[in-house]
Amino acid sequence: VKLFNAVAVEDLIVKSGRVSGVVTNWALVSMNHDTQSCMDPNVMEAKVVVSSCGHDGPFGATGVKRLLDIGLIKNVPGMSALDMNTAEDAIVR
Repeated sequence: VKLFNAVAVEDLIVKSGRVSGVVTNWALVSMNHDTQSCMDPNVMEAKVVVSSCGHDGPFGATGVKRLLDIGLIKNVPGMSALDMNTAEDAIVR
């Protein structure tokens, strides 16, 4: 497991219809693309990619939105109120 601080996922790497990594950039660069366009993104290939945020917003749910855009999933139901016990039971088995 590798964690990177202050990094935002900007896109997914998709090969043969499967997610095979992420395209990242420093969060401050991602937030200021209009003024910091000279920074090249980082590419990280992986067998498994886990997005644990789930929140909608500038950086949240980027991966699932991209999967919708390229047709790998049919719909995104949207956000609802957080119920920790139900959510944890649905994810951690």
